[in-house]
Amino acid sequence: MSNNRHGECNVLRPSRNASESWSRYAEWNQAVADVIYPATEEFAPVYMDLEADVLERIAEHVGRTGEDPRQGLADAVKSIVVFSRPTGRVQLLALVNETRAWSRKKVRRDPPPCLAFLALTVLAAEDMGKGGDLAPHAYYPRLARLLGLTDNDSSLRQQYQQHAEYLWQALNGWLGNQDGERGMPTAYALSHRYVGLPMSQALVREGDRQKFPLMFAQYGLGPGMHIAPEDLMRYLDDWVTTQLSSAPANLRNLWKRPAARERIASIAAVELENWDGAVAGGEAANTAALQSRASVMVNIRSGFRGANLEISLGVRPFGEVSGQMEIRTTDETWLPITLAPGTAGLWRTSYTEAIDRRSMLEGLVRIRHADGEGAPEYKRMPRRIIPLLYDELQSAYVEMERLQLGADAMLLVRTVTPTKVKANAVDRVQKALAEAARPGFEMVEQADGLPEGWVLFKNVQLFSAPTDQSLNELVPLAQNKLTIAGGLRIPARIRKWSTLSPPEVRATVQSESLLRVTLSSLDSEELIGQWISHESVLVASLNALNLDDGDYTVSLFIGNKPNADPVQQATIRLRSRGLLHE
Repeated sequence: MSNNRHGECNVLRPSRNASESWSRYAEWNQAVADVIYPATEEFAPVYMDLEADVLERIAEHVGRTGEDPRQGLADAVKSIVVFSRPTGRVQLLALVNETRAWSRKKVRRDPPPCLAFLALTVLAAEDMGKGGDLAPHAYYPRLARLLGLTDNDSSLRQQYQQHAEYLWQALNGWLGNQDGERGMPTAYALSHRYVGLPMSQALVREGDRQKFPLMFAQYGLGPGMHIAPEDLMRYLDDWVTTQLSSAPANLRNLWKRPAARERIASIAAVELENWDGAVAGGEAANTAALQSRASVMVNIRSGFRGANLEISLGVRPFGEVSGQMEIRTTDETWLPITLAPGTAGLWRTSYTEAIDRRSMLEGLVRIRHADGEGAPEYKRMPRRIIPLLYDELQSAYVEMERLQLGADAMLLVRTVTPTKVKANAVDRVQKALAEAARPGFEMVEQADGLPEGWVLFKNVQLFSAPTDQSLNELVPLAQNKLTIAGGLRIPARIRKWSTLSPPEVRATVQSESLLRVTLSSLDSEELIGQWISHESVLVASLNALNLDDGDYTVSLFIGNKPNADPVQQATIRLRSRGLLHE
């Protein structure tokens, strides 16, 4: 043992008996897992939301009823990460090594050992903006106080920035490997990369997050859409500032703080990616207006005789239903029909129903419950251009307000154009796709199931906005987009692909001429691949990399700033047959 020039020992000593400290810490760690991440049948995002009642339940799990749960959690974490020298100093290496040992297990059903520490970092994030003698944005001093350190402790910042991302990735990986049984991972930070991780858990409360589907449906955003937070900000701004909006008061107040807007948008982006299309929990009038829509759904099958289209109607019924419905006919009578249940609360008409496909597309569609007069009703207005995006949950193309950058899509276009439109709609759409879509799309004029007077554009992937801005259906909502698609999907609640057939990465940007996409290991952050484009569009196949089973992070960067944060990230999970049921 040697001394430095100040006469201090270089060996850090734990503040209490190591075995006793780890045993106590492990109890709190397991309690955090049991209370915040219990096994559930719901396929929903889960947050480390540490409100007072949640902390009390965690304390009850470790037999600390009646004590201050914040202090109990802080003491447990402090006992394994704060060492004496003789003054306190943070060292996370022991916790990181425990987490790495856990990650090397072949089966990881038990929680990662970093949960209790991460919970304490979230408490510090929740304390931000509460006033006191610290600036509202001061994060590290608040975390230091929870650990009994001085406000300006340099070891805390250095250790946290060195190890925090790995520890949060361990949590995300654990949740991902449970296939949604303990909830969907949500800890992502696109800006303020270190502080942004606990902030992603603490900023927006559960009650506020439950209102996001109202906004998604109101602005025509589709279930599972991957949209960069900066593109969501304009919708959020309109939603929270509009009079009589369904946005909750707490979210309105948070939005008034410019520093919070990007973080709120990041949380909304995660919620949108995991949204199944259901709308619930809003004011009755808002929810009823959004649920009363009917939409076109299309399955396309290729056979010996060419393409075959199966066109149906989908609705999200109010309350519990039996599937017995009625549809309004052209002679103004109500015809009984049966709807079959799908996933995420979406019901669709059967292919055997005697509904004329052409009138389904060209006329006003009205569907109601079989209760008769006064029953809830669902409507679909006719459109001359119908954009359809592939919905993985429904295994079908579902009608949306407009196309999405990089997504697999189709277009149904009516060949008979109103006289007030100068050019034929089909010609205009074909020209727009030739300009803005990925080469390889096809126009189908005849196919089984395709109504007379309509053409189908299939294999559509939009890579930019067309010059003809009057084609609203082809003007994408997002300006910058990272899409993971293709490959062989493995049936699971959390998206996974076969290692033998990984997906491709599609990136498009409208605001810059330079984009860069990186692929790194989720566990080690080792850079595995990098692609650069000067044409605002990039498509990268992962086949040539011969990737092993594992979890990978794809990041999209724009512009030429070397240390810029990514504008969007996504996780790719590759599995072989032996790892499908971890």
